Amino acid sequence: MTQNETRPERGLTVHYPCKYVPAELLAGFGAGCWPCTYEAESFDRADELAHPNLCGYGKSLLAHALDPSVHALVLTSCCDVMRRVYDIVRSEGSVDFLWMLDLPHLRGPREVARFRGELMRLAEAFGAWSGR
Repeated sequence: MTQNETRPERGLTVHYPCKYVPAELLAGFGAGCWPCTYEAESFDRADELAHPNLCGYGKSLLAHALDPSVHALVLTSCCDVMRRVYDIVRSEGSVDFLWMLDLPHLRGPREVARFRGELMRLAEAFGAWSGR
């Protein structure tokens, strides 16, 4: 997670690329949630920062994440592309609130408890960052 001194404006928007992001949890903080359905006009910046084998979706997501209007971004560990985009965005420091939500791969009681903890950590971090 990246935490900068900057606080969000009244119309806080959290960008997310995956249906597994708990948009309802974030909306509970008064945040608007915006799916990243962005198609980049150019992959120039993504090509500079990412491996050439990163897929077009990953490059589009990276281009979206690097847009100056994106201040809060929540990704999930559902695929390697999300992990690589997270790594690049984190190293660039261009997003004020960046979070990687670790998803469980099984559905047993331990995984449920672990995921509950992940959601609590996200809620605590987002609350601290947003002041809400």
